[in-house]
Amino acid sequence: MQPVIIGGIGRLLAALACFAAALFLAALGLRLGWGIGWMAWMPAAFLLLPTLALSGRRELRRSGDQLELQDGRLFRRIYVIAVAGGEIEVLPAGGAWTVVLHLGGREIALASWIRISTAERIAALFPDLPRRQSRRPDGDR
Repeated sequence: MQPVIIGGIGRLLAALACFAAALFLAALGLRLGWGIGWMAWMPAAFLLLPTLALSGRRELRRSGDQLELQDGRLFRRIYVIAVAGGEIEVLPAGGAWTVVLHLGGREIALASWIRISTAERIAALFPDLPRRQSRRPDGDR
């Protein structure tokens, strides 16, 4: 089966744009002084979260009863996960989608901040595992 690679040039460019915006806000905060500067530093700090999430690279490959997960760009970490008895869940997360593997009470996020087509390609790696219905909120309480 073909591996699913998350982390192309589009995600890298989006990460660089978020990083550039964070640097701009941090530089702006330095010019404003300490009392007002924190109003620019807080959004800059929060922009680093999507920067880190989008800049990564992940490759998912299924071989038999195991999932091989390669994480990173230069120094790749490889994890091997036995998927027998697990469940797959595709759920919405902040305008994008997340794929979660449920194994014996544990929840392993396989990929996040992805398009629905990529999420379905990841779920197609597991045709033998049952799909769990995604938990959707009922609305505002």
